[in-house]
Amino acid sequence: MRKISISQIQGNETLAKPIYDGYGKILLAKGTTLKPGYKMRLTQMGILSLYINDKFSKEIEIEDFISDHTRQETKTIIKNEFHKFITKRNTSSSEITKSVDKIIDNILSREEVIVNISDIKSKDQYLYEHSVNVCALSVIMGIHLGYNKNHLRELAAGALLHDLGKLLTPEDIITKSKIGKLNEEEMSVVKKHPLDGYEILNEKYDISYVSKAIILMHHEHCNGTGYPLGLKDDKLHETVKLVSICNMFDNLTSDFYGDKKMEVYEALEYLITMSGSIFDKKLVNVFIENVAAYPSGSFIKLNTGASGIVLKQNKKFCSRPIINILVDENGNKLSESKELDLSKETTLFIIGTLETLE
Repeated sequence: MRKISISQIQGNETLAKPIYDGYGKILLAKGTTLKPGYKMRLTQMGILSLYINDKFSKEIEIEDFISDHTRQETKTIIKNEFHKFITKRNTSSSEITKSVDKIIDNILSREEVIVNISDIKSKDQYLYEHSVNVCALSVIMGIHLGYNKNHLRELAAGALLHDLGKLLTPEDIITKSKIGKLNEEEMSVVKKHPLDGYEILNEKYDISYVSKAIILMHHEHCNGTGYPLGLKDDKLHETVKLVSICNMFDNLTSDFYGDKKMEVYEALEYLITMSGSIFDKKLVNVFIENVAAYPSGSFIKLNTGASGIVLKQNKKFCSRPIINILVDENGNKLSESKELDLSKETTLFIIGTLETLE
């Protein structure tokens, strides 16, 4: 299986992962044969990518770091709960707590998790899909940092609710922020969302101080250049700094980050560059040690000029996966692919990703 953009649909590809509508119902089932006419419909729905099985990727399995059921269920729950919080209906955080526990248990049930980016976001559901992703990423990092179950719950709840305040941000400004540059006045409106989210939940005593701090401070920077308070490293709780990294990474690698969208390896390089200034260096190191720089199913190019596809990950070498060479250094397609483990090929390294081999 591999990920392609909607624009790459030619027809007759086999859908490898189901596509859901805004209500969590299956729109296109796994195994569906795609037709060229699906391009326009999916684009109109705000879906920009999907997963297919084809001759290049039939051997590749891409396992999400949380189950598809948990992802869809959590998205539906937080969509409902977010709107209850906004409308100030009499609610408790019990549904949020249940969702958090499911995500934590889901991740803890796996022997070892390497973050192999596999989610597909849609325009209309982006806020909720982003919230689930940031939550799951934060939990994975919290586990690697040795957090106990209660600490993980506080971390996960804050991460799941971190963008609640964006429901009060005008939709036209949210849309423009993804596709273009905001003016100073528009940016000041966007910068209100952490405080808006915090104030919505401030009097809810069943949400911990740590979770509320994450909501309020997830855009703060270690060097004091963030917002809304301009706090520096020594005033920021570790969970705040952790969610800040996960939030930035998920935004940078999203289809809806406009012309600023990065490949995973580029986003990791950005985090490394900004570590010690915007982001906590120790936490960035933990993050990059647990994220696949080149997700399974990606077309890649080697320093020799040869190209191929990522088959699977090396758990201890996230930037050096196992690959299949499909095109040699002279640009000739191989009649039989050649499997290489880059952790054992010290003279070979990936120089970038490709959209297609053809």
